[in-house]
Amino acid sequence: MKTMIKIVVVAMATGLVVGAVLSVQGPSVIKPGSVYQLVGVTITSPNQPGWELLKSDQREVIFRKQNSDRTCLARVTIAKSDIPADSSDPLAALEARKTEELKTRNVDHLHFDKVGSPSGPILRYDSIIKVEGPSAAHSNYFNFSGWLCPHMGHWNYVVEIEFSDHSNSRGFTEDLIALVDEFYRGVSLSKSPN
Repeated sequence: MKTMIKIVVVAMATGLVVGAVLSVQGPSVIKPGSVYQLVGVTITSPNQPGWELLKSDQREVIFRKQNSDRTCLARVTIAKSDIPADSSDPLAALEARKTEELKTRNVDHLHFDKVGSPSGPILRYDSIIKVEGPSAAHSNYFNFSGWLCPHMGHWNYVVEIEFSDHSNSRGFTEDLIALVDEFYRGVSLSKSPN
């Protein structure tokens, strides 16, 4: 009986140590150009070294790259939409929703553009937010650009593809603009099988 108790105690202690080590490890560095899947969406990670995978589940994939002067995030999310199926202008509804989402922030710039693609209409947006308060000690601006489009041709879910940069630069630098374009080209959307 004492031997069994010792085995159980050792097994529990080992499990706690392994769990603690795994939880401390944090994000994992990924191979440039790695491929990830969401339902109806294929995502290729940024094709440069130093990117980490922050999250990958059925609804979202997030990559991050940090250095001393900036933090970049690239993410793809599938989210439930509140757009009625009979909406005559779903992109206008998405634009209104995004504008509402940002209204409490110190928005320096916000621009929307409606474009077409083989997978359906897309609402492109870009914004610059002036960072204030304690967060401004690390970066002065939050720059981001994104796409919102129907998931597999239906508006009950939307796919949001977004690239953001926390830095002291107002807007994306030329190298980041190229990286943003590369990231968007690395995301492919499936149409509905119907």
